[in-house]
Amino acid sequence: MKDALRFRAPWLAASGCALATAVLVTSEWFLGERGAPPTTALLLAAPMTFVAVVLLWVRPWLGALLTIVGFGLTTDSASWMPGTLVTFFMLGRRQPAWRGWALIAAAILAFALGRSSAFNLFADTAYGMALFGGLWALGRAVRYRSQRAATARVEAERAAAEDPLVLAAVAVARERERLGGELVVVVRQAVAAMRDDAGRAASTLDGDDIARVATRGTAAVTDMRRMLGLLRDPSDAEVTTARPRLPAPRRSPGRLGWVDALSGAVVGALAMAEIVAAPEFSEYNGDPITLWPLVLLAAAVAVRRRWPVASAALIVATLGASLLPGAASTIVAALLLALGLLGWTAGSLGRRSVWIASGCALVAATVVVALTDPSSVPTLAVPVAAAATGRAWSLRESEQEAHERRTRERATELDAATTRARVEERRRIALELHDVTSHALGVMVLHAGAAEATFADDPEVARASLGQVVATGEAALGELDRLAAAIGASPDSSVSAPLEARIVALADRMRAAGLRIDVLVSAEPADPEVAHAVYRVVQEGLTNSARHAPGSGVAVRVEHVDGDLTLTVENDAARGTPAGAGSGFGLAGAAERIRTMGGGLAAEATPAGGFLLRARLPQQPDRFASRTGLVVNASPGSSE
Repeated sequence: MKDALRFRAPWLAASGCALATAVLVTSEWFLGERGAPPTTALLLAAPMTFVAVVLLWVRPWLGALLTIVGFGLTTDSASWMPGTLVTFFMLGRRQPAWRGWALIAAAILAFALGRSSAFNLFADTAYGMALFGGLWALGRAVRYRSQRAATARVEAERAAAEDPLVLAAVAVARERERLGGELVVVVRQAVAAMRDDAGRAASTLDGDDIARVATRGTAAVTDMRRMLGLLRDPSDAEVTTARPRLPAPRRSPGRLGWVDALSGAVVGALAMAEIVAAPEFSEYNGDPITLWPLVLLAAAVAVRRRWPVASAALIVATLGASLLPGAASTIVAALLLALGLLGWTAGSLGRRSVWIASGCALVAATVVVALTDPSSVPTLAVPVAAAATGRAWSLRESEQEAHERRTRERATELDAATTRARVEERRRIALELHDVTSHALGVMVLHAGAAEATFADDPEVARASLGQVVATGEAALGELDRLAAAIGASPDSSVSAPLEARIVALADRMRAAGLRIDVLVSAEPADPEVAHAVYRVVQEGLTNSARHAPGSGVAVRVEHVDGDLTLTVENDAARGTPAGAGSGFGLAGAAERIRTMGGGLAAEATPAGGFLLRARLPQQPDRFASRTGLVVNASPGSSE
């Protein structure tokens, strides 16, 4: 704490309090009996106040004890009021609650012990509780609000420093870990099981074994479609962040609440206790005017938050009623507490009308106290301190709400960014999973069905079909392994084979499914991502042709047209029985892949009863452009 003395705040506070103490000592000596010199305690008040306030930044409990000793030695003087204000406010601001309460009790004890009558003991105890406890509570309130504002500021700065790209990358990594690997493993197990069953069936040519291959393949296709549907559903996305939701800003009460009623009752009870303990109460004859100040003061405190101007007017009325003959004029502690609460309300609300009304109430209180007990005028600094503290509270509250609003807005932006990243990654995983497995599973199911249909009449054809199931399964497992190794990336981006060779190899595999395929690749994309996209579209077209137009002739063309890369996959009418309707995700995914690269894709039926899939891409992918001349126009059930 010694480092705190390097700053100006403790020295300025100590100098201001010492100067105010010196002014009060001088004024009291000037207004009192000037023939007698001031006591030693009064002469030491200013330097002791200076030392005590400085110690608040170094040894708070020692500074508070010095203030209490000085206050106890000069209980009939207001010279220690500046130091008292700062001391107990700082105790609430900086010290633990138990130490604050202990020092408040010590101050009340030192202040009340010098009184002779029971009334003075009670009144001074109530006055000490209102003064010392009120100042400590004000400091405690500002401490609480300052801590909340500082926490909100740190949270806002932390949220502002977060990079949406980094959060999106983390979200993508988590989505890959949560979904990608798991789904790849599930699909890989299905493909491996189908391959193993096919190998076993090829050696035995048992009808049950062959039927098991076909059944397993149908189940695998159904499960894959279900998984792809789940991946495409944004509502299934995991919650993106774990940030606690901040509460909405607190509003001022629109009606009287239990806190207002309770505070009014407490002030009223304190005023009643002061009236009953006063010596004048023994002469009470039942005149209602005696209790008017009590009722008006309790009402003023009860309505201070809802109608602060009316509360100030009621306090002025209380002061006026206390001057009436027969009215109680001994409610000093209750009046001080009511003025402090009104000052707090004025500071926290910050409205000009409330400031003016509370100022008028304070001026009226100063006049009345000056007429009845001039030595107590300095105690009216307490409402001023309460108003300043209320203003500090209000500023910290506004600061906290501003930081929390910024945090909420930033959290919304970050959540949106991570949500978009997760959704895109889910779609990407679904697209890559579809590209890798749909073709392979489709071919494997077709060959399994062919084997099941021919094993009785032509075992060699059935054995060859099962061999194709095994070979296709091996190829699919290799691609799944590559996808698992780099989930979320283009699975074939590292493949060095030219596009023509890859398409020719794909066509050779598809010819085994009964398609008559003619391939012409006259353009080789320079960008490997473009080549990968072309390959996937061709794969999608051939897979759909095998499923929906078995035995048909298919023409595959990849060429340059007007500086762009164009590809077409066109099949004629089916010569066999088409399979059932697909999910439609294959063409939608292919269209999305082409569109994100600045191209376009169209799918449509031909007049001859076939189907045409065509796409157009730039030589270099442009993710910020879209070729609107080509759009997807696939009929339901025409694609996987």
